Amino acid sequence: MKTDIFTLIASSALVLFSCAKEKSPAPALDTPMRFAVTVEGTTKASMTSADLTQFYIQVTGPNNAFSYFESITKDAQDNWTASQPILWKDEESAITYAAASYGALGADYFNIPVTNELFTSGATMGLLTDQSTQARLNAADLLTMKSTDLTFAASDKGIVPITLKHGLAKVNFVVSIDNAGELTAEGIKDVVISGVYNAFSFKPLTGEVTVSLGASRRAVVPFLSSIEAGKVTLEAVLVPETLAAGALSLYITVNGKDFQWTNSEALELEQGGEYTVPVSIDYNTVPSGPVTPDPGPSPDPSPDPSPLSGVFSVGESSTVNFSPGDLQATYNGSAWSWAFAAHQWDYVGNAAGNTSINGNGTVSANGTVDLFGWVGESSTWTGAAIYGISNSTTTNSVDGYGNVASEALNADWGTTIGAGWRTLTKDEWLYLLNTRETGATVNSTGHARRTHAVINTDGTAVKGLIIFPDGYVGGTPAGVTWGTINEKSDFTTTCTSAGWTALETAGCIFLPAAGYRAASTVTDAGVGGGYWSSSSGQSTYAFAIYFESDYMTVQFVTSRKYGFSVRLVRDAN
Repeated sequence: MKTDIFTLIASSALVLFSCAKEKSPAPALDTPMRFAVTVEGTTKASMTSADLTQFYIQVTGPNNAFSYFESITKDAQDNWTASQPILWKDEESAITYAAASYGALGADYFNIPVTNELFTSGATMGLLTDQSTQARLNAADLLTMKSTDLTFAASDKGIVPITLKHGLAKVNFVVSIDNAGELTAEGIKDVVISGVYNAFSFKPLTGEVTVSLGASRRAVVPFLSSIEAGKVTLEAVLVPETLAAGALSLYITVNGKDFQWTNSEALELEQGGEYTVPVSIDYNTVPSGPVTPDPGPSPDPSPDPSPLSGVFSVGESSTVNFSPGDLQATYNGSAWSWAFAAHQWDYVGNAAGNTSINGNGTVSANGTVDLFGWVGESSTWTGAAIYGISNSTTTNSVDGYGNVASEALNADWGTTIGAGWRTLTKDEWLYLLNTRETGATVNSTGHARRTHAVINTDGTAVKGLIIFPDGYVGGTPAGVTWGTINEKSDFTTTCTSAGWTALETAGCIFLPAAGYRAASTVTDAGVGGGYWSSSSGQSTYAFAIYFESDYMTVQFVTSRKYGFSVRLVRDAN
């Protein structure tokens, strides 16, 4: 265990863990650390002192003499103990410590794991968007205690006080429903909150929570906590932010009728705050049409959007994080803008943008493109055309994609987003999908790397490829049925919306079967998917991966003129 990379400072030594024998002297005072745990705000998300069973602590000695990270768990007698003994050295000892807990234990409610590195550097964490049960509401909660100094002499006989505060915001929507008759749980359906951020940056040493740079907006399914006297109470844990008037919507079906409520005043959600939002619905008011839950607009494009949390080996000593969605280019009538899809399962398919490309970076109708040709550096194209926005139908050498064997991309698609983003090479795709041996066992298959899957979200079934992160520990979440792992199959793995949310928060990647584009015609959308590498082949060809039902090839050589999807990465090490 490394002991020289931490920056917390206290006044004198010492703590001992049995796992660090080299730098920790033998204890002179045989007094194990004990822990007294309090959670402030028992009425926020109902993860309270009573139902909390585990938290994590980082303990650091003076002048960085040692630094340890351990989980602290509660036994049947309500005693809190470390997984390995922590001993005070003497009565003059001092420590600096910080603590945090995020989510309930177990694969069904798995979120981003709390790690030693997270404590030291902070991390981007995903909000659990399915909060439809009490357990899932608890799992969405973040508890934190910022860095604190303590001497043995100032403690109560060696007891270390842990006071955890809520790091996110708790919102209770109290929905008054007039003229609907009897209200029952069976009559309240399809409840969704849309327009809220789905990720946040967390720094345990300061306890600070902020909106992640480049975070998108998603839908959250709240917990229906009570129904009484014409009122329904819905509870949700949300990322602290200021929601402008009109930014947040609540969708709810009451006894067969669909309703939508939108905030008419700004809502300021502060870290650790609890808020009650009144909502009024008259059942006799007929909605103007069917209400479809909307995840809300993405934030303005950022020059440095955050990658997803999962870490993936793409070589013996190289790892990457993936972008939160496929690359998209949108034309507004005068200019192109670039962004990631709002969700991993999103693709344009046969819609304006992909189907309105004229050639050389122009379109006949405004829209979004997410299928790009492969343009080599020998091409003379300029503008948006250098990223493969062209409807060329004849030979590549004539149409400008470049005709030099083994040449580089004219411009890597990552340059459209910001520094550090890039496209995987063919060898990296091969290592990731066929060679990597860093995954866990899934469905009795060791070193799980990928599976053909169907995810059901927003009422739509989307086929694609799930890729497991290094050291996947998400287990089998509720709503997931595993099919064939690491081999081609007929999309035999299936996920409900909640199941995919659990997999995504465990770091999994999903590549939707977005089809491919020839000229301005999109083929096989929802049937198969191709993703470019940055590697060219002979003459007018380049390498990609391609998958469809019962088919998978990792080094697919094809004409550069075809439009394939692009999923970018950033180096993680």
